[in-house]
Amino acid sequence: MPQSQMANVPQIPNMSPDVSTFSPVSASASVAQDFQSPPAPSGESDAFVQDGGVGSVPVAAPSTSPSGSKTKTIFMIVGAILVALALGLGAYYLVGALVSAPATSVPVVTSSTEQLAASSSPSQEQVQAPTIVQPMAHLSLILAPAQTVTVTLPAGGPDAVRAAVVAMAGTEGLSVGSVKDITIVDASNTPAQSPTILSSYFPSFGQSLASMVDPDFTSWFYFDKTGGAKLGFVFKLNASGAQATTTIGQYIESNPVDVGHLFISTTTVPQMPAFKDGLVGNVVHVRYLVYNSKVGRVFEYGFMSGSDGSLYLILATSYNQIVDIVNRLKANPLVVPPLVIPSTITTSSTSSTP
Repeated sequence: MPQSQMANVPQIPNMSPDVSTFSPVSASASVAQDFQSPPAPSGESDAFVQDGGVGSVPVAAPSTSPSGSKTKTIFMIVGAILVALALGLGAYYLVGALVSAPATSVPVVTSSTEQLAASSSPSQEQVQAPTIVQPMAHLSLILAPAQTVTVTLPAGGPDAVRAAVVAMAGTEGLSVGSVKDITIVDASNTPAQSPTILSSYFPSFGQSLASMVDPDFTSWFYFDKTGGAKLGFVFKLNASGAQATTTIGQYIESNPVDVGHLFISTTTVPQMPAFKDGLVGNVVHVRYLVYNSKVGRVFEYGFMSGSDGSLYLILATSYNQIVDIVNRLKANPLVVPPLVIPSTITTSSTSSTP
């Protein structure tokens, strides 16, 4: 470089420390002097500059925060820990007390219907005995018959039932005017009941009539001097039947074909059937219809009251038979004394007997 240009270059100050002038003792004394100097006034810089101009190194001023803030922070942390421990212990003992406390039973209120059902229901150990329905006891109203026969009803309809009864109509060993009492049973030897017999002999109105009489009935054969064996029935009326004698009479007189089933053999129905009034023993009012007078086939029916106030319906197939059965019933303590039951069925015929 030419000497002329070097004269114009600015001179850079020497930035290296002056080792010859540095002394540890003087530096320590200077630092101690700085710490003992009062704090700088507000607004002035917290740093100070050592002598030396631009190349001096700034030194940070010591912290001026008070020591009480650190202590306060420590106490707050310790306090939070203690509060957390206290809450945890309290929750532990509270939960333990609730778990260990005995359960309080809440009474259950039940209605009277539920209590009755609970008391009436059998326990599992108790076995209710099955209900046994006793078969109907048959009691014939005929006292001291000459013979007694049992008819077992076969399987089949009304024709089979009637045929089984007719098969027992033999008069061997019987004298004129004697009777053969009939006991009708089913296949299990249980006495047959009124609905079975009435529906077999009277298909048109048997079921309706059965609702007006008791289940038990009396049936028998009468050995007539005219025409041999004659079949008859006696039914005890129930409460509704006793109030419906007119209706019963209408059932019978409106169905002469059904009534003809009572005869032992087939009988021709009158062309102009007309029932007539009659008296038996001067006390029992009867109604009758003549089917065949030559062989004594005359259907007769009437009502007879019993000593207990009950009412009986008598069905006979000859005049001699109904006279005989009325006398027999009069001798039975269950049926005496006989009373006249006025007929409410109008007729143009005069009272007479065949």
